Amino acid sequence: MKLQGQKRDDLIATGKAGHNILLFGNKLVGGLSKTDLNHENATIHVIPFPTNYELLERLSTYSLVILDYAAFQDGVSVRSEPQDIFEKQMLDALDAGTTFCFVHYKEIVPGPDKYGYETGYMAKSEIAKCRDFQIGFRWLFNIRPSVSKDLLLSADIARNEFKSFLDKWGASYNGFTTYGDGKFDDVICRFGNFAVGFVLNFRKGRIVYLPFQRDYTRKKDLADGLQSLIDCLITYIVKSTSDIPIWGTSPFFQEESLIRKECDELENKLENAFSRLRPFDAAKSLLFQSEYILESSIPRFISEYMGLKVHRDEKYKEDFWILNDASQKNIIVEVKSMVKGFKKSAIFSLYNHREESKLDEAFPALLIANCNLQAGTWADKDRKIDKQDYEVAAQNNILILRVEDLVRLWDAVRLKKLETKDVLSLLLSKKGWLYINDNHDVKEFK
Repeated sequence: MKLQGQKRDDLIATGKAGHNILLFGNKLVGGLSKTDLNHENATIHVIPFPTNYELLERLSTYSLVILDYAAFQDGVSVRSEPQDIFEKQMLDALDAGTTFCFVHYKEIVPGPDKYGYETGYMAKSEIAKCRDFQIGFRWLFNIRPSVSKDLLLSADIARNEFKSFLDKWGASYNGFTTYGDGKFDDVICRFGNFAVGFVLNFRKGRIVYLPFQRDYTRKKDLADGLQSLIDCLITYIVKSTSDIPIWGTSPFFQEESLIRKECDELENKLENAFSRLRPFDAAKSLLFQSEYILESSIPRFISEYMGLKVHRDEKYKEDFWILNDASQKNIIVEVKSMVKGFKKSAIFSLYNHREESKLDEAFPALLIANCNLQAGTWADKDRKIDKQDYEVAAQNNILILRVEDLVRLWDAVRLKKLETKDVLSLLLSKKGWLYINDNHDVKEFK
């Protein structure tokens, strides 16, 4: 089982589980493989994207993910679809408390716009280009990356956890500054006015930006650099943890026990009340569905909530059958949805479908209609069927049942005012429009 979120972090904090670490992308690991790296408190996964991309787990299963600032860039092109998928999964992982680390070295930055005050004086077209090519840039909100002509070989280190890594491999041409309401949640190292390494807190996780000079031709040095980076990040994560772990939520104070017991009782009552509301929500949801969703939901609702046997017709997706106890077709049913009021054309559609099925005009036909989908109030939604419409339906031996009438029939069955056999009898014997009011009174209009 893959651990995620608070449970995963609690087990790591208590030493009952190690970190699950992902090193992602060929631009990060070069020719290294999993066998080149190990850690006593972590399981390290190496995916040298684009190779082995199919082995990637959901990002929320990892406690730490390290990748290049432009991991998806491939020369002058970019693998945009995997990048978009990765970015979406990052949100889920950040909710689970995952830490991401983007390493940078000599990244392209947006060109200037001397009038672009709102964009940190970066040209909008250049911003769009960097967003397309650099996944690390996508998370810089009101933070401007810059590139220096000279390599920044050293920086003032504010977080000593990273000193061993930064002293040997911490070099980059890039620095970062904030503008507008942008801010760094923590600065790891700084060169003058530029943050070279920093942290951004997102949801329950964090994103770390660090300089990393890599020599792909010397595998051992690259492996040592990654090993050092992992050590520093794990130390920082442990020191930055401030949430109460799951085991710590058990009472510590005497009065806390009484209050928590009261809360538990209230939560149980609330959950019980919500569970009693769920059938009503299921019934009400039908009132706002249309077309394909409604056509699938109605037969399922009639079967599961009203106890009638049904069979879907593959010829017309909006059609299905209500069956008798012997599983024989008893009523032909068509489901229609209308944005505004009821349309007489729905009656003729069901008439034609009955005829195409080579059934006699006396064969029971039920038209379930969901009307007034644009309504803004219950009064506008629960409008009656016009006299001329239900008279045409009655003349053609068709019964109209609004979704409002259907769910009230279900409510009558739920309250034991009607039995399932009574509902079936009504649908077989009535024609025109079967109206059911709030008190579950049934009236036939024809």
